[in-house]
Amino acid sequence: MSKQEITDKIFEIVCKKFQIEKEEVAFESTFHTLGADSIDAIEVIFIIERDFEIWIPENIGIEFISIASIVDYIDELMFINKNK
Repeated sequence: MSKQEITDKIFEIVCKKFQIEKEEVAFESTFHTLGADSIDAIEVIFIIERDFEIWIPENIGIEFISIASIVDYIDELMFINKNK
């Protein structure tokens, strides 16, 4: 999966969860700027885990500060798993 495909999927998840248009989400968006609270953020992480069939350790999940950081983490994880 390419980084662009990961980005597109994350945007789709965020837009659906927060009922917003794709144009309202930026790569630099944070959960806070999207109007999310900590419960919303946890729910998004659960959806990401389910949709990407990955596990995100809790200590990593709480460090996500932007859409970009989520995309970068998943991209790196996919690269590592592909090269095992």
